[in-house]
Amino acid sequence: MPNFLKGVTISEEMVQAVIKSLRNQDRLSLLHMKHIPQMAYLCKNRCGRLVSFTENSDVIVYGASKVFTKTDFSSGTSFLVEADKLPQCFNLENWTFTKVRYICILAGCDYLPSIPGIGIKRAIEFVYKIKEKDILQAIPRMRYYLNRQVNIPDDYLINFTKAENTFKYHLVFDMATQCVVPLNDYTDGLSHINMPYAGKLKKRHLNWL
Repeated sequence: MPNFLKGVTISEEMVQAVIKSLRNQDRLSLLHMKHIPQMAYLCKNRCGRLVSFTENSDVIVYGASKVFTKTDFSSGTSFLVEADKLPQCFNLENWTFTKVRYICILAGCDYLPSIPGIGIKRAIEFVYKIKEKDILQAIPRMRYYLNRQVNIPDDYLINFTKAENTFKYHLVFDMATQCVVPLNDYTDGLSHINMPYAGKLKKRHLNWL
């Protein structure tokens, strides 16, 4: 086990040495991009067998297929979360990744706190009961679907949309093209201009989109 711990320890000196080497080879691009959507993008598009190691489970919501999390470095153990097996964990029928994203946002995430009284169980119940195709039309009727009083903040729908857009379109760096791109292709006339909250660009990066 001591050798295992030594094998996974990355010092600041090692990081700086790699950066210096890449700079010397003119192969380095340092961007102020959030690392979680970047990891998801690599999993989805660049490396078919890449598995993310992170303590942030949001990487699944961004679209990563497999994630090692809750790593215990003293024992060398970790939990493997596989996106395609999530329906088995919650006994979900007619599972879609969009529904999982809705559930995670409703239950509370980095971009939007949950509605008081709404945790993962009630979020699942709500998403699988709604009949509206547009969840933004269903959320105001949440108390009818859950048969309980629900106090929805006035700005919740706007912030829900922002959270969903962030999970879908956060800016990432594509190594193949050396360009900044959205995590998924924009739809409905959207662009990075419409959503500055989903990753910020410096002026020198604008021509990369």
